[in-house]
Amino acid sequence: LRDMIYPKIETLFVRDKNTFKVQPDVLRMPEVSLVNRWLVTEKIDGTNVRVSVFPGGVSIGMVAAGNVIQTSVEFRGRTDNPQMPAYLLSALEAMFPPEKFDGMFENAEDVTLYGEGYGEKIQKGGGNYREGVWFRLFDVRVDDWWLNWDNIESIAQALDIQTVPVIGYFDSLDDVATLVQDGVMSRVAQSENPQYQQVLPYEVPRAEGVVARTEPLLCTRRGERLMWKLKTKDF
Repeated sequence: LRDMIYPKIETLFVRDKNTFKVQPDVLRMPEVSLVNRWLVTEKIDGTNVRVSVFPGGVSIGMVAAGNVIQTSVEFRGRTDNPQMPAYLLSALEAMFPPEKFDGMFENAEDVTLYGEGYGEKIQKGGGNYREGVWFRLFDVRVDDWWLNWDNIESIAQALDIQTVPVIGYFDSLDDVATLVQDGVMSRVAQSENPQYQQVLPYEVPRAEGVVARTEPLLCTRRGERLMWKLKTKDF
């Protein structure tokens, strides 16, 4: 599981085979109907980024016992194949120098931060979010463990970065679906683009959609985390 790619998140509803639009009365995963509290975050329209951290420390191996191993950091997209744009890579290297992680994950072998690279030149309309490019954190895996949201927020605070915006906690799937279908305001655009900081909410660009997870984390019968996504264009 070392430095694994980010698992695919299923859409909340089944899609119509002809229109490819969702059918709001047919759940893709029946398990979601049993959950009565969802943590819903904004889905940013950008590119998936993995920040792979290999913590340093003092080696306890037989050959190099006592040697100091330096922390190293690598940057990848959702898979190992896509080439990351140079301007995004430069921003990530400035944001995450290896020494920034010193002492953070002393008992871990490898850590992966999962986030969204977004902004100017990334996806159509990326400039609505901000000038230049940036990164927001949405998940963290430490060795074999996925962290809960409060731990993710703590790591973001320690690294002086931001998570994807929390829209809120919901106990109704219908309420979330209605929110997305109507077009939820992008909190990223509203907070980072000066053009949208002094306007009415309906004048702020709409978010691509939402991602929902259980808190604390629950898994499906296939052993995958119980999460789902929904986009405005799905309707």
